[in-house]
Amino acid sequence: MQLVSETFAPNPQIPQRRASLDLSISCNVTSQTYLQMLKDHIIPQLEEHSAFQIMIWQQDDAPLHCGKIVRDSLDDTFLNWIGRRGTVQLLS
Repeated sequence: MQLVSETFAPNPQIPQRRASLDLSISCNVTSQTYLQMLKDHIIPQLEEHSAFQIMIWQQDDAPLHCGKIVRDSLDDTFLNWIGRRGTVQLLS
């Protein structure tokens, strides 16, 4: 995973790190393939980070992010995640 930027929240003591990972996907991404990418590539990388237990996952309202299988997996993986029907709701 490659760190691409670091920004700061209203509380300057809490840095927000953003990461990017090129997965070179050459197919249509569905909820099922998105979940597989999370399980195979993204979550294992995040689990190596010492702050994994307190990380908050954020995603937008793209249809593939909102599939029940994805939401159920995020509920099992992250204490808090931001998105449709997540533990933390997206602001409109």
